[in-house]
Amino acid sequence: MSARPCWKCILSCKKKVLGKVNLPFHKHVRFAHPDNCVGCYQCEKECEFGAIIKYSKKGDE
Repeated sequence: MSARPCWKCILSCKKKVLGKVNLPFHKHVRFAHPDNCVGCYQCEKECEFGAIIKYSKKGDE
């Protein structure tokens, strides 16, 4: 059973960081403009599947 993309994370991003890969056989979110990210994590909060998680480098919490 595969999850259907809802794209809520893309819609929630005010800085247009995220984009779509929306092919009939492959659908996922991609970072279209990662330099625009301000670290608000609204995309993570919107993702009901837990597909987007905060990443922090060692020592950067």
